[in-house]
Amino acid sequence: MNLSKPTILYHIKILENAGHVRKIEDGRKWIYYELTDSGKYVLRWRKIKVILPVIGAIAAIIAVVVVLLRPKKEVPKYPAMGVDLTGCFIIYFP
Repeated sequence: MNLSKPTILYHIKILENAGHVRKIEDGRKWIYYELTDSGKYVLRWRKIKVILPVIGAIAAIIAVVVVLLRPKKEVPKYPAMGVDLTGCFIIYFP
């Protein structure tokens, strides 16, 4: 990330004040932060918003594949004459 240290600290402070992250200080050189339950909840909904359209797209692809790979039904011949009616239509005038 090409962000300055003050910018990162400013935004971490906002997240900390909102209760989304918690500072872990255990005497090390580095300061560690962890997500609180509130922070995990917020991120969970972001993941779901991304995953739902992906699942929808996969379902649509599967439906198209099923339709394209389904065996073609054979059009029955007219039983009385043995005539193939593929592509024919009947016009009826009462």
